[in-house]
Amino acid sequence: MQTPATPPPADGPADEAWLAEAFRQHQASLTTYAFQILGDLESARDAVQDTFMRLCEAETAALRDHVTAWLFTVCRRGALDFLRKGKRVQPLTEDETAPRSDEGPSPAEKAVIFAALDRLVAAGSTNGGPASRRLTVSPARTSTGTGSTASSCAVTATSTRA
Repeated sequence: MQTPATPPPADGPADEAWLAEAFRQHQASLTTYAFQILGDLESARDAVQDTFMRLCEAETAALRDHVTAWLFTVCRRGALDFLRKGKRVQPLTEDETAPRSDEGPSPAEKAVIFAALDRLVAAGSTNGGPASRRLTVSPARTSTGTGSTASSCAVTATSTRA
């Protein structure tokens, strides 16, 4: 692979062009390299993104002769760090992330409830004055077809005129 042209002094528009050229030349090969280490495309892309963030923070003039080697070294170290951290960090299970019954309605459920209440108040004022209303709010869980469930709630109003 070719090394991008010698970088100009840092912080100039030409420096941005040099960084963009380095990204264009090396992004695909670094992603492949990180994927070989990590075995996961999204993690590989994250490692490459971190690598280029480090390049943006580095003194580009010092890298002019060995930017390719530097990029691959930083990418490899980042990918290996990710593997080490991945062994310590365990993802939460679906049971751990599921809402608990004692938590109350979610913000989305609250928004549905308040919107329904606003509609009821508006309907009561256009239907001949005050009326006594009984509201029933019940949570509903529906399957999304992807193995997960979506939360919603139903608001039922019953008018009782005296």
